[in-house]
Amino acid sequence: LQPHSLAQLAALESFFKTNQHPSREEIQRLSYTTELSETSIQVWFHNRRAKARSQDRRRSVPSMMTQSRTQSVPESVMRAQALHARSRLESLLDAAQALPQRRSFTSLSGASATSSMTHSAFFSPGSSSLSSSSSSSSSS
Repeated sequence: LQPHSLAQLAALESFFKTNQHPSREEIQRLSYTTELSETSIQVWFHNRRAKARSQDRRRSVPSMMTQSRTQSVPESVMRAQALHARSRLESLLDAAQALPQRRSFTSLSGASATSSMTHSAFFSPGSSSLSSSSSSSSSS
């Protein structure tokens, strides 16, 4: 494999700007004018289209650093967003406090929270499927 000359690359790039998918006849003409094989030209166009897609993706998705530098948010907008977030959080907390407590849990400190359910509801012999299944499994 020999690298393409600058003149060959210029001819291919020039054609690529006008048409990224050359027909069979156009490939034959390019092959004649550039003195490259048709297969070589097909491969070059395939690779060049892939490179163009990659470049388009990089341009459409800038890095986080670029976004933070080019898209600075005015302080007034940031304040408004913070006030909105605080208001939303307060309304969610109010709604959560209005809900009845249904389950008991133990906090990280080990203190048990209040609950409307009792432990006896979980472990009484007649009311739990756990106790009836454990008594049947222990008799076997």
